[in-house]
Formats: sequence, C-alpha cells, structure tokens
Amino acid sequence: MKRTTEIVGVLVCLTAILSSVFTVQVARAESGQGKQAPSVSGIVQDSEGQPAANVKIRILPGDPADGTSDSNGRFDIAWARPAWVTDGMSCCLVARHEQRNLAAAVELDDETDGLIVGLAPGVILTGRTADPNGKGIPGARVDLELSAFHWTASLGQGVAQTDSNGTFEVRALPRGRKYGIYVAADGYGGKRSEQIDATDAVDNRIDIGVLTLMPGNLSVSGRVVDIDGHPVGYASLNVYGDGQPDRVRTQADAEGRFTLDGVCAGLVNIEATAGRSEKRLESFALTEAGSEGVTIVARAGRRSSFIQRVSGRSCEQILATAAKAIAGRVVDETGDPVAGVPVRVRCHKTLREGRATWTYSDFREMGATTDAHGGFAIEIAEDGEYNLLFSPDKAAAIVVYDVPVGKKDLVVTLPAGGTVVGRLVRISNGRKVPIPQAEVTLEQTSRMSFSHLGFDRDQTAVTDTEGRFRFEHLSTLTRENHEKPLFIPRSWRISFGETSETILFDKGDLIEDFELVIRTDPAKATPLAGSRLPDFNGVKIDLPPERIKDKRTLVCFFDWEQRPSRSCVMQLARQAESLVARGVTIAAVNVSTGDGDALQTWARQNQLAFPVGTIQGDKDEVFFAWSVKSLPWLVLSDSGRTVTAEGFNPAELDRMLEQRP
Repeated sequence: MKRTTEIVGVLVCLTAILSSVFTVQVARAESGQGKQAPSVSGIVQDSEGQPAANVKIRILPGDPADGTSDSNGRFDIAWARPAWVTDGMSCCLVARHEQRNLAAAVELDDETDGLIVGLAPGVILTGRTADPNGKGIPGARVDLELSAFHWTASLGQGVAQTDSNGTFEVRALPRGRKYGIYVAADGYGGKRSEQIDATDAVDNRIDIGVLTLMPGNLSVSGRVVDIDGHPVGYASLNVYGDGQPDRVRTQADAEGRFTLDGVCAGLVNIEATAGRSEKRLESFALTEAGSEGVTIVARAGRRSSFIQRVSGRSCEQILATAAKAIAGRVVDETGDPVAGVPVRVRCHKTLREGRATWTYSDFREMGATTDAHGGFAIEIAEDGEYNLLFSPDKAAAIVVYDVPVGKKDLVVTLPAGGTVVGRLVRISNGRKVPIPQAEVTLEQTSRMSFSHLGFDRDQTAVTDTEGRFRFEHLSTLTRENHEKPLFIPRSWRISFGETSETILFDKGDLIEDFELVIRTDPAKATPLAGSRLPDFNGVKIDLPPERIKDKRTLVCFFDWEQRPSRSCVMQLARQAESLVARGVTIAAVNVSTGDGDALQTWARQNQLAFPVGTIQGDKDEVFFAWSVKSLPWLVLSDSGRTVTAEGFNPAELDRMLEQRP
C-alpha cells in the first residue's frame, strides 16, 4: 500500500510539472503575438525531483539576464544570445539555491526553451583575506566569476563578505565548472584568485587559501599634458588593474595637475581622459606607486591606445638602483634632445646552446619616456639583447635592434620620416571627381613582430574640399630579416572602404602625387529588373531617344574580340527583322578597347541592321549602371522603358518577350 502511494505521488508530481510547462507554452501560443522578446523558460527541480522555489538564475555571458523560480519552480527569463557569441561558443544558464546549497548549469542555444533544470548538491568555496602581515581583513567584498573556454562573466558582485577573521564562503556552485574569485576592501587593493576548477572539490568543498590585499596608503602625482607640452585641464584620471583599489579616481586642475591618493605599492595603471568625440584626448600610463612629478601625455586617435611607461624617478635614480639597465639619449636630426618619447621593449634576444632565440611578449613594464634632456633609462630583468621601439609624436618611429644589457650611452637619432600627399577621387562619367570630408586610413603592410611599429603608428586623415589628404612622419625603412641587419624601403597601405593601394618609399622621403581612385564595382550593382532602363551615358552609339520611344528595347553588351559574344550578336542579327516587326529596337554595345573603325567594318560586313556602339567612358561605371555581370549580356525593357529581363540566353528571347507586352 505504501509503495502504491509513493508511485501515485510521483505521477501526480510529474503531471503537475508537465502541465506547468504545457500551460506556459499554450499561453504564449494563444496570445496571438508569440514572444515579445527572446526568452528561456522552464522548471527547476531539487535533487529529489520536486519543484524548487526561490532559485536564483543567471544566463551568461552578455548583459546579466537574471530571474528567480516561483513557488512551482517555474521561470521565464528574457534572453538573446549576444552578437559576439559566435557559432561554436556556448552560453550557460546557472541556477543556484544558496541556503540549500543546490546548483546546476545548463548549456543554451538559440532554440533552448521548456527546460527541466535538475539541481544537485553544490560546491562550496572558502578562503580568507589578509593584509601583508597576515591579519584578517573584515568586511571585504567577494565577487564571483564563471569561466568558459571563450569567455569569463560575472556570477555576481558582493556574493559574500568576509567575517571578523577575514574568512568567506561562497555556496551553491555547479560542479564541473571553472570559477574565479575577486576580493576587495575599503582602504586596500583588490586581489584575483587563480582559476578554480570545481571538478577538484573534495566532499563538495574547496579552500582557495589566503588572498593578500595590499594597503592603499600611497599616491601618484603629476601633470597631464598634450603632445605640445600644454596642460590638459580638468582631465579625469582613474586607477585600474589587478592589485589596485577599484575606485581611486580624481580630476586634474586647470593646469593639468593631479594627485591620486590611496593606491597600493607596486605598478599603477592610470587612464586619463579629457574632451569628447573628435576632440577627445586619452592616455594609458603605467608608473610606480609613490611617484611624484609624473608627466602623462594625452593624445588623440590611435596614438592614445598604447600604454606609456612613465616614472617619478630620474634616469640617475633608476641607474643607481637597477642591477641591469639600458640607458641613453634621444635627439632629432639637428642633434637637439627630444622629450616625451615613449620607449618600449619589443623583443628579447638570447643565446641558447649557441643559437639565437627571440622572445616577443608583453614588455610594458620595461619601458620609459624620455625626460626634458631626451634621456631615458630602462631597468632590465634578464641578460641578452633587446629591440627598442621609439615612438615619437612629431618624428618617425624607429626600432633600434640588438641593444645589449648594460649599454648606457645609446644615442638614438629620430628621422623626420616620410610624407605622403595625396588625393581621394571617384571616377564619374570618365572624370576624376574629388571626394571631400572622407576618412582615409594608412596602415603598415607588414605585421612581423621584429619590424612592426605598433598599431598606434597607423593613421587616419580626413580629406579637404578637394579630396586632398596628408600623412607625415612615416618610417621609410624596415629590417628585412631579424638575423641580418639589412634594411629595405618600408611599404604602407592607404585605404578608403574596400579600395586600397600600397606605397613604397623607394625614391626618397616624399610622395606628393599619389591618387587613391575609387572605381565602381560592377559585381555590387543591383539588378535592373523592375527599374528604368539606364541612359547610354559613357557609350558612343547612334541611337536617338526618339528611336526607342514607346518601343521595347533590347541591348546586348558584347566583346567583339570574343567568339561567344560575336555569336550572340549574329544570332540577334538573324532575328532582327522579326524583332522589329514585334516592336523591339535592338542595340549592341562593344566593351573592348580595340580599333573602332575595325568594329564598324565588321558590323557592315555582317549586315547588322541595328546600331553598334562602343564604351567611351569608364567601363566599370557603365557596367555598374547596366548591372552587367558577364559577357555577352542582354537587357530587355518594355515599351515604357522598364527593364523586364536581364542576363538571359538569346535562346530565351521569345519567352522573355511573351512574359510582358
């Protein structure tokens, strides 16, 4: 009897669940509107198969899509796959009931709906926050992240808080997933844990150990200036990066002076911004906590994207404490010192078992910015030779190769660089028409690490009313082989939309007659069917407008030097009399650039009873206007000059004529 009662109870429960799912789906269907927005719905069950209420649900990645199951375990959450999550990248629904320590994770796709989410005992993460002396930090905020193969997303900020001993506990995490913990506390920096694999949980628990937070008891001060050294007033500054506090920010005064209080010992990442839209200046700088007199150069455009290494210490101070260093001076072509030049390590070369090995990595900590005397000093971690990139604002960038550690008298002369003066034009009716107020892009053609100048050296320019543009301070030489000190002319690519051309500085440092010509692409022309028959602009043909007035018109584009084209024209010639009787005017347009007299002689010899013209303007422009995709190409219009057919075979002409009068 007891067994029967249990079976009946299970059946009743399953019936209720299925009814709930069915009711949700029927309600949507009966609304007559369907879903107003993409969503995921379903029911959450606990580990015994019963509906689970008050389960928190989050769908990742993208903007947080959150929900909570109701008293029947049901949920319905608006969600759409983020555009950047491409095919092969999964999304995930995470369900958690912290009090009962139950959790589940389900992969989603665009069609997922009507889910039955079964909860299981969750994994519990524990840990402790402490200061450098090992004393626990109470009240620290604990954030939780879920990591997948292609993304990492937040499962919640402030999911836990440390107690009086600095310990914390995060409950209800699905097994088989990878997580990250980030902790931060007022008056301290932040700390991110190593990736945690919940598969490794023992008895559903993982202790991640101690996360040490550094006290925020230091500051950074200095000035924000532009590339001319003028102060950037009222710039906003913000500290970011692992190990530093979350909310250290300030605003510079009218003279660009600033102080960032509350930073932690070590390196400090600073973002400085000023202005808006096209006048926006920006900088990303890296310096040591405690630095004073730091100069941050805010730049516009791509030049603002790289991280500049600045220091509150002088070259002499760096050399006095550094075990290994490279130092020197930067001058222009007249020998005058150049201040404010970012110097970055691009490559580390070492000898291993007698063979050279090159390492390309993130060397942003090993960099400098030249001082008022053009001096720089870089503290180096390992022996060997280094490639240094010098990236000035008003001269060409250069790479100095194979500089040995210990070199302290390096003198680098910055070249003024190459200049390109050009014009952006479009072909219209066979003429070059300038394109004003258009953005033209200049990029390096080679991205080889040992010779690449950095993406910030790519440039953009806006054309003037005559379509003119100008690029300056371009590097004109590149190293061909990282094993040999041989240099060749450097090439650059100039682009507008899908049109681009490559320039090469092989005849000096000035290119002043460059033209980027935008030509019409016939392949992108829209079909003519249903639109008006084009005019014969760019075509020389004896076809007065009155000859095609109130007549059907058949136009054949052909190349008389190609046999298939000639065959098509001859086939039309044989049908010409019957076509004229049916009210059709025929015209042929030759597209080849051969002898025009020879073409007309051929037409007379073959007794063509219709005019034969030639393209006199830009062929691509004519092809685009007539949507010509191949040769021969036929276009047929009705008596009202509306195109009824195009690109068909001559054998289909009778059928095309019968379709529409």
